[in-house]
Amino acid sequence: MGEHGKVGLGALLGIFLALIVVMGLFIGILTIIDLTGITKDIGGIAGHMWVGFIMVLYITSTDKKDLDYSTYLIKSTPGAILGTLTAYLISYPVINNFGNIPLIVFAIVVILAISCMVTGKLPAIINSCYMLFLTICTATQLTSVNIIDPATNTLIKTTSYHINYCIVIVVACIYFGTLIKIGLNIVEKRTQKNTTN
Repeated sequence: MGEHGKVGLGALLGIFLALIVVMGLFIGILTIIDLTGITKDIGGIAGHMWVGFIMVLYITSTDKKDLDYSTYLIKSTPGAILGTLTAYLISYPVINNFGNIPLIVFAIVVILAISCMVTGKLPAIINSCYMLFLTICTATQLTSVNIIDPATNTLIKTTSYHINYCIVIVVACIYFGTLIKIGLNIVEKRTQKNTTN
């Protein structure tokens, strides 16, 4: 593979270890928030850390154009939260067996959202991040619907975690947004220093 391959592997390992530390700290922050008792009534948020990871993956894989990643993260957060809350419209009625009328309302809301995306209306809240979290949060909640307890052969009461998801999204925005901003500032300063030298 040659010298270039060795350097690439070392850089990859460094990034991998750095990400482990960053993600570990994020989980630690969520755990600390749970330990304070603030999220006790909703069952805690540390178990839903994957929501924050998806937020970061979305941001880092999107064309940011003239915005830096931290700014784009902040701008995408309202869409992520609204998409999560919209998913609540379908999962809650299904979980509680409210019938088909709420599903019709949900379908209308989704159609309106898609119309806004196509026409470019309300881009601050109706965007690709909105659709991503609408899809993911609906799917994850519906997979827990109608679970039968094999021991008693009875329907297990499922819980909606959309408020938990929203809190994790906000924490992820603050945490990862801050880290990205610091990282970009360091890179910029190093670039300027190398340019002057």
